Amino acid sequence: MQIQETFRFSAKNYNEEAFDIHSGKFFLELINEFELYFHTCHPTCFANYLFANSATMSLFNKALHLSPNELSGMDLIDGIIDIEANIKMENFSKIKTIYAISSNIKGNEDEPLFLVINEKLADGTIILKYIPDEDGNNKKNTIKHNPVITAIDLL
Repeated sequence: MQIQETFRFSAKNYNEEAFDIHSGKFFLELINEFELYFHTCHPTCFANYLFANSATMSLFNKALHLSPNELSGMDLIDGIIDIEANIKMENFSKIKTIYAISSNIKGNEDEPLFLVINEKLADGTIILKYIPDEDGNNKKNTIKHNPVITAIDLL
């Protein structure tokens, strides 16, 4: 069973250093708040996938201080998360992809939060999902992306 929560924020309020110009909050702190909210609502699991469009994903690039030849987030391929296909495509590109970041929740720091680009999402929209391994041991890396079911606005 997949579980998801949708979050919205004002992406235009973040500067080139990935700080909110009004509150001073660093973008990754906001992501941590979203992760914590997700886990509070669903205490038996942690979000392991984050979906955003490329404009929103660019805030990760800024927050992670990526070089011009690095980008955050793997592409959906025909609506499917296919890590292996993304890695094969990366072999033919000059751009290196950051596929995941570490969870910022205490006790879950060793677990990845996979970053997925979904251009159907609006700017400032982030979907956190828990997607269980299809075979129980993470050998299967192709996952069908389902449409948004639940939402909460955080402004």
